[in-house]
Amino acid sequence: MPRGLAHPVRQSIPLAAIAAAFIAMLAWSWKTWPDVMIDFGRELYVPWQLTEGRVFSRDLVCIYGPLSVHFNALCFALFGASLRTLVLVNALIAAFLLYLIYQVLLFLGGKVSAIVGCLVFILMFAFGQLCFVGNYNFMCPYAHEATHGVTLAMAALFLFLRWLQHGRAARAFASGFCAGLVFLTKLEPFVAVAAALSAGWIAVAACELAVKRSRRSAFALFTIGGLLPIVSAFGLLWTAMPAAQALRATLGSWLYLNNTDVLTMPFFQLGMGTANPVGTARNFVVPLIWYAVVLGFAAVVALRLPGEVARRAAAILIPLLILELYRRTSSAEGWYDAAKPLPLFMALGAVGSAALCLGRGRRAADPRVLGTFVACLFALVLLGKMIFNARFRDYGFVLAMPATLLMVSGLVDWMPREIRRSGGSGMIFRCAALTCIGGVVLTNLRLNHQYFAAKTHWIGKGPDAFRADVRASCMQQVLDWLEQRSPQRDATLAVLPEGVMINYLARLPNPTPFTSFLPPDLLMFGEHRMLAALRSSPPTYVVIAQRYTAEFGAPWFGIDYAHETMRWVRANYAKAHHVGDPPLRDESFFGMEILRYVGSPPAP
Repeated sequence: MPRGLAHPVRQSIPLAAIAAAFIAMLAWSWKTWPDVMIDFGRELYVPWQLTEGRVFSRDLVCIYGPLSVHFNALCFALFGASLRTLVLVNALIAAFLLYLIYQVLLFLGGKVSAIVGCLVFILMFAFGQLCFVGNYNFMCPYAHEATHGVTLAMAALFLFLRWLQHGRAARAFASGFCAGLVFLTKLEPFVAVAAALSAGWIAVAACELAVKRSRRSAFALFTIGGLLPIVSAFGLLWTAMPAAQALRATLGSWLYLNNTDVLTMPFFQLGMGTANPVGTARNFVVPLIWYAVVLGFAAVVALRLPGEVARRAAAILIPLLILELYRRTSSAEGWYDAAKPLPLFMALGAVGSAALCLGRGRRAADPRVLGTFVACLFALVLLGKMIFNARFRDYGFVLAMPATLLMVSGLVDWMPREIRRSGGSGMIFRCAALTCIGGVVLTNLRLNHQYFAAKTHWIGKGPDAFRADVRASCMQQVLDWLEQRSPQRDATLAVLPEGVMINYLARLPNPTPFTSFLPPDLLMFGEHRMLAALRSSPPTYVVIAQRYTAEFGAPWFGIDYAHETMRWVRANYAKAHHVGDPPLRDESFFGMEILRYVGSPPAP
C-alpha cells in the first residue's frame, strides 16, 4: 500500500465497522421491530388519519406533543402511508443520531470511546428487542416522541458543545431551537435537556472560558431559538381550533402531570423501582459488586504492576479471565442488570466534572470538562423515570441510552487517561473494560435472538407486512374476515381495549377520537367522555381483543374496569365471528371476538 494512503485507510476502518454493524443489525432484525398489538399501531394510525383530513387533538386525542405525529403524517403524504415509509425514515434518523453520538463522544472522550459507543448504540438500542413487547427500538418505537425527542435533545447538546468550542452565536440559537422542538415531543427528554442546558449556561456565567465570546447575546439567541418552535406550533394549531384547545395541543403530556392516579399505578411504580424497595436495593447492589470486583481488580493491577512486559501480559490475561468468568456466569444478574448503577455513575460524573470546572478559580474552564458536566446531568435526569430501576430493556432503549454511552466513554477513555496520569497502564484497564462491555452486549444480543426467533408469523400486506409472534395469526384472521365482510368504504371499527393496529392494516377508521380504552386512558380522559363518543358515533364493528392489563392494577376490560362501556357494547352489538380462544378470560391464551352493531341509529 502506498504510504500516503495508509492514514486515510486506517481512519476509514472504524467508520466501515460502524456502517457494517448498522447494516448487519438492520438485516438481522428485518421487519421484527413493532409489537403487533401494543402501542405501535397508534404510531401508524394517527399519522394516516391526519393525512385523511382529521385534526390533531380536535379529532384525535393524543397525550404527547404535536411534532412527531405531524412529521410522520408529512412523510406519509410525501412517500405513502405504510410501515415501510416509517422504517426508512426512522433508519435515517437513527443514522443521524449515530453521527451525533460519534461527535459528542469524540469531544468528551476520544476516538476509541466514540467508536465503541456507536457500536453499543447499534447493537443494543437501535434495532433490538429485550422483552416480550416489541416497540423498544428506534425503527418502530412505542412513541416516536421518545426517539425524536432524544435525537433532538442530543442535537441541542451537540450544538451547545460546539458553541463552547468555537463561540459562534448561530450554534447557540440552533441549540435552543432544537431544545424547543423537544418540548413539542415528550416530557422526559425535554426536562432532561432543559435541566442540562440551563445548568450549562449557569456554569458558563460562573466561570471563565478559553474562547472569548459574548455570553449574554449567545444566551439571548438560545432563548429566542427555544421559544420559536413552541410559539410557531401554537400559531399553526390555532388556525384549526380555538386558542385554548390549541394551547392544550401544544402542551401535550404536560397537562397530565397532576394526574396522580396514573402515576401510582403498579406499572409506573415497578418501572421507577419504588414498588419493592428491598428488591430494588438488592438488584442495585449485585451489579455494583460486579463492577467493583471486575473493574476494580483491573484498575489495581493497572496502577500497581511495574514493567512494560508484565503490563502487556496483564492486558491479555485479564480479558481472558473476564471471558472465562462470562462463560461461567453469563446467565447471572450482573450481566443482565449492568444498567442498575447508571444513575449513581452519572451523578458522580456530574458532581466531579462540576467541581473540576468551578474549582479552577479565575483560570479558564476546560470546555471538555464543562461539556462532560452538561452531558452527565442530561443522562442523569433522563433516567428519572427509572431512577431506582435503570435497565436496558423497554424504556431503557431511550432513557438509559445516553448514560450507557457516557459510561462507555468513562471506561475506555476517561479512566485509562487518569490511570496513565498516575503512572499506571491505561492499556490494561481499557482492555478489561472493553471485554466487560462486550459481555454485556453479547448478553443482550442473546436476548434479541430469543425474541426474533419467536416471530414466525406474518401480518399485513405489501409495504405494511411484518413478522410477529403467535398473536399475529389471530389478528390476520380478523383482518381477512373484515376484508371479506366489509368491502364498503364507510365502515368503521373500534378495537377494545387496545389494538388500533387492526384499524390501520384494515384501513378502517375509529369514529371516536380515542385509540385505546386501557386503564390509564380512562383515568386521563374519563370513561363517561369515552363512552359518550362511542354512543354518538357507534362503530360498524367492535373487536374485543385479548389484552391482560394487570400491570395497570386492573386485569380485564369490562370485568375490572370499563364496566359501563362493556355493558353498552353487549347491549348494542351482536357476535359476528371469533378467532382463537375466548378473549378476556385467561392470560395464557389469545383470541378475539368480532361484534357487529345492531343498535338504534344515534340521534343527530
